[in-house]
Amino acid sequence: MASIATTLGRLVRNYGNCGYDIFQRYCNGQDAPDVPPPLNTYPGYGPSMSWGDTTNAALVRGMFARGRGGDGPAIRIADVSDGTTNTILIGETLPKECEFQRFGYDYGWAGYNTVSQGQTIQTINYPILDTDRTTFTSDCSIGCPNGDPRNCIMNWHITWGFKSKHTNGVNFVFVDGSVHFVHQNIDHQTYQYLGCRHDGQSVNFP
Repeated sequence: MASIATTLGRLVRNYGNCGYDIFQRYCNGQDAPDVPPPLNTYPGYGPSMSWGDTTNAALVRGMFARGRGGDGPAIRIADVSDGTTNTILIGETLPKECEFQRFGYDYGWAGYNTVSQGQTIQTINYPILDTDRTTFTSDCSIGCPNGDPRNCIMNWHITWGFKSKHTNGVNFVFVDGSVHFVHQNIDHQTYQYLGCRHDGQSVNFP
């Protein structure tokens, strides 16, 4: 298991031939290929910069982003206007099921492309296949089982979620330092709000 950071709410972006983002509806309310994303249907926040590629903290909804060339934005405790008890800091994942940890850089668990890509867009413990692949490819027709991108480790739209080998959920550290086990069947809108540090919405954490 490894800890990774949240870069919540990225814009939809096609990646190679992996197709459109199957979780697009959780980011901006529209679930259709090749359609520009509309205004977010969840009040309080818009999407983050695609893939967390920014040095501007104002363009990041979570607590971290991978930045550009390893230079991520500085996000302070004071920037968590929703309260530290209501905001996810880091969570568990399975490196074998995460493309960016399987084939990433050598900066370690806290570095650039190997960490700052956790998202609350994907549902908790979303299944990833083709986990025995040893070489990177951006071609989903080659890198996906049966050419299906919906569970493919090479599909960036799905591989950045939180997951664990625990039964039915994942452990998260919140900004206040507390640790909570979050069930994989959590209401997805609630989960999105927990991943956003400044949406201004009240959250009833289960």
